[in-house]
Amino acid sequence: MDKFPIKYIVFNGVYSPSEDTFLIIDYIKNMDFRGKRILEVGCGCGIVSLYVSYNGGNVDAVDVDYRAVENTRYNSKLNGLSVNAFYSDLFSEVKDTYDVIIFNPPYIEEEDEFEEDIAIIGGTELIIRFIRESVSHLKSDGEILMIMYEHNDLDRIFDEINKAGYRYTIIARKKLFFEEILLVNIKWR
Repeated sequence: MDKFPIKYIVFNGVYSPSEDTFLIIDYIKNMDFRGKRILEVGCGCGIVSLYVSYNGGNVDAVDVDYRAVENTRYNSKLNGLSVNAFYSDLFSEVKDTYDVIIFNPPYIEEEDEFEEDIAIIGGTELIIRFIRESVSHLKSDGEILMIMYEHNDLDRIFDEINKAGYRYTIIARKKLFFEEILLVNIKWR
C-alpha cells in the first residue's frame, strides 16, 4: 500500500484497524470522492472516514459506541479534516441518503468463542439488518462497500441482498491464517 497520509490514534476499547480495515482502504485509496456524500457505518477510530475525507468526500461517520464516535472526532481534528461523527445504531439516527456507504461490520458470529465485544460480535443477523435498513439511505446510483467473513451465512446474506433489490460483486478476498474475509460491492439492480 502507498504511504498512508493519515495520522491516527486508537482510544482504549475502540476497534483497532486490522486486515479488514486495510482491505477497504486498499480498494478506496485511488477513488475520487469529490462531490460525493459518504457514510461510514461502524467507524471505529475513523481511519476509513479520514481517508475518504482526505480524498474529497463529504463524510458522515456513525458508530454504536460513543468512544468510537469521540475517537473519530479526535482523529478528524488531528488531521485537519472534516468528518461529521455521531452516535447511531446502524441507521437509527441517519436521516440522509448517500452515494457510498461503507460498512466493516462486527462480522464474527455470536456462537464463535470470543468475548462479548460489540466491535467484533454481530455476524449474519447484524449484516442482514444493515442490508434491510440501507435501502432508505442509498442513492439510486450509489454503492455499498462491505466486509464479510467466510463463516457468515453468505447464502442468507446474498439472498437478502437480492430481496432488497440489490446486486452484489465480491471485489476482493484476503486469506488470513484463520479466516478469509471478503470485500463486497453492492449496487441497485
